[in-house]
Amino acid sequence: MGAITPPRPQNPKVLVVKQCTMRLCGDNYPRAAILSQLEYWFEPSDKTGRPRASIYREGRLWVAKSSREFQIETCVSRQEQRTALEWLEASGLVVRRKMVFQGRETNHFALDIDRLHKLQAAWLVEEFVLR
Repeated sequence: MGAITPPRPQNPKVLVVKQCTMRLCGDNYPRAAILSQLEYWFEPSDKTGRPRASIYREGRLWVAKSSREFQIETCVSRQEQRTALEWLEASGLVVRRKMVFQGRETNHFALDIDRLHKLQAAWLVEEFVLR
């Protein structure tokens, strides 16, 4: 009898966590997963060349995300999210605010994408050039 192959979803979701992001997050998956998901929203889209984040308030771009959405997208529990987001905020990479979105108060996140890219580049240089 052959191996059973599980059915493949029509449109599987993939979360990419770069090695440099994992290392920047102290090899902590919840931190790296959330940071990677935010990076996805703030990097320029291949189609438009603009970030996917589209809420503009307080002079910056934001993305509205509930704990449930982060849980679905990253497989990180609510408690792990809380701890990871506290760390990411303390690092200065992420800003979190409660604002109204679609008629209800929702967590909004801003990412300092330039700082993140500089930290990633510095890690890559240290890891692969200076060794």
